[in-house]
Amino acid sequence: MRLLNRVELIGEVVAKPELRHVEQQIPLCFFRIITARNWNDQEHREQWEYEWHQIVAWGRLAEVCHAYLHKNVRVYLEGMLKTRVYQDSQGHQHTIAEVIASDLIILDRFDWAEQDHLPDLFEDELRQSMPYEPPVTPDAWILYNLRQQQS
Repeated sequence: MRLLNRVELIGEVVAKPELRHVEQQIPLCFFRIITARNWNDQEHREQWEYEWHQIVAWGRLAEVCHAYLHKNVRVYLEGMLKTRVYQDSQGHQHTIAEVIASDLIILDRFDWAEQDHLPDLFEDELRQSMPYEPPVTPDAWILYNLRQQQS
């Protein structure tokens, strides 16, 4: 029997990601995204439901997230769901579910003219992975990136 722990989300970043370094300077990045779903109720009124997701990225992906993500940027991400228990300052234990990111695609248009502050470490890689004129829909953008990765 096969088991699967896979998460795919399309959402907006809520705030600038926080970067930390843990054991032996391994980069660790925390950020949250918001997702939404909508439907029509019995009276044909549009209803919305929102979910906030805690995202964790490690290593090079953590550095990329910190360098390029900010509030309101739309992203597609893949990862796995992980729960952990932590203790707050009052000594109470809490359980939190997090998505451990394994891949991320920025869905919004990227304006190179405004990005003079980009770190050289990522500039060439990002320029190669993002076209100047992305497709109109997020689904098309994801498919475009998947095709680029395969070629």
